[in-house]
Amino acid sequence: MNRISIVKIFELSGIATIILSLVFIVYEIRQANTIAMIEAEQGIQGSFSAVNELIIENRAFADLLYKMTDKDAMFEGGELEQVRAHIRRMANVWGAAENSYNAGLLPEQTYNLIYDDMRNLFITYPASRDAWREILELYPTLKSGFFGYSRELLRELENAEK
Repeated sequence: MNRISIVKIFELSGIATIILSLVFIVYEIRQANTIAMIEAEQGIQGSFSAVNELIIENRAFADLLYKMTDKDAMFEGGELEQVRAHIRRMANVWGAAENSYNAGLLPEQTYNLIYDDMRNLFITYPASRDAWREILELYPTLKSGFFGYSRELLRELENAEK
């Protein structure tokens, strides 16, 4: 073998090493993205689980939710603050899900469940709608995503009840 052949072998092996390194980097990035997506979805599911555990373990809160099934229910004092806190908590969960989806970390199917969950909450617990309207009044410029959907949904539900 002459000197030029040896140089070519080293050049080819260097190119092969670079290509293998790039393939490995692509693999690692895909793995990291997959892990981030799984963690985001598990975080959202964990938030919903925490709400469910609260309902299961706290009879007073479960009774408050039951009262919220009556569209004419009135709340004051501590009850009103609990209703507001519950709605803010759900807004945080929905907002986190939307942010995760917009960042590409949440599958569309899970993201769509957030909209179904909002619809379910407003239909099952109609007395919660006033607390949600308060949030919408406090943040009038938030009109996209789930905030925009909630505005449309509340109008739709009000029109259906007329």
